[in-house]
Amino acid sequence: QAPQRKMVVAKSGPDNVEVDETLNALERARHFGNSKLSLQRLVYVNELVDCAHEIGYEATVNHLLPLVKKLASDAEVLVRQSLLGHFGDVAGFLIQADPDRGYQTVVDDLLPLVSGLLTERQGEVRQGAAEALTTLASHLRPGERGDQVLK
Repeated sequence: QAPQRKMVVAKSGPDNVEVDETLNALERARHFGNSKLSLQRLVYVNELVDCAHEIGYEATVNHLLPLVKKLASDAEVLVRQSLLGHFGDVAGFLIQADPDRGYQTVVDDLLPLVSGLLTERQGEVRQGAAEALTTLASHLRPGERGDQVLK
């Protein structure tokens, strides 16, 4: 049996962040997305779209979106702000992977998260939410944009 390989993702003082390279994309997402360390949650956010492409539509909806919902209320501003920056690509993936169900997932799951963050205390997050809302609106059917965005 080959020895387990480890990679150092980042050094944060005495708490080096190491992850077993043999973890698959979904295992990495679960590990990083549920971490107590904000740096690891940020790694998850930055790998979100690549992970979605790797694991496919069903696993994304069943496993990644619950983490996305959780991280939308993360204690760290940078995690919430970074997450919002990826919503357009997540929406694009969902709609491309399954046009009907993906579209409905964007409307039912992503839009409410973004709308909720428009009232965030932190200005950077509010700004990110406004930009994400504009991006998500571009993924919506033209006749539904006003109704969905202004809910």
